[in-house]
Amino acid sequence: VLSARDDATAMASMRSDVALSALSPTWRMLLLSDGSVTRHLAVLYGARKTEVEVRWQGEDDGVGRAAPNDVKMIKGDKIIRREVFLRPSALDGDGRGVDGDGGGATPPAVYASSWWSETEMTKFMPERESSMWANLRTQHVELYREIRMVYCGHSAELEEVFQAKGPFWGRHYIFWNGGEPITIVYEVFNPSLVDVLGPLEA
Repeated sequence: VLSARDDATAMASMRSDVALSALSPTWRMLLLSDGSVTRHLAVLYGARKTEVEVRWQGEDDGVGRAAPNDVKMIKGDKIIRREVFLRPSALDGDGRGVDGDGGGATPPAVYASSWWSETEMTKFMPERESSMWANLRTQHVELYREIRMVYCGHSAELEEVFQAKGPFWGRHYIFWNGGEPITIVYEVFNPSLVDVLGPLEA
């Protein structure tokens, strides 16, 4: 969906003639951090937790949705793709998002896709409706997150989802466990995060 920026040269990548290095420190930290994005969102918004809306989960037949090349590293005959929206929950837990205004769910803060082998999905993600971080934390899984690409670009579909104009910043990374890649994760961030992160550019 978005134009890839190789992480090896991420700090020199461009968005409409603006280098990634020209982004504010908070936005660079979000994009290049190896921490949990669900935990980051809860802390940034002072939310009880980050709600997960599973938009789709099933076998990836390779048709209709582009995937990072790193997905080829996932071993197994059947690759499962999971698409979710992430929203910081209201402090009272009413499921209406951080605004809690009764007007329906707020736009998601993050769109995320992940690719798993069927075996690893069953092993590491037993709670389908919970976040990846919650599933892995519950099982005390030791992981290494390797940021692989930083992305920037436009998407009419995401403009509708986020209720915001692009360009959008995103990234993809690999979760490693025991020297093996267990999943590839692709995340795109809603520009409305400026409300808690501050301006996009330094």
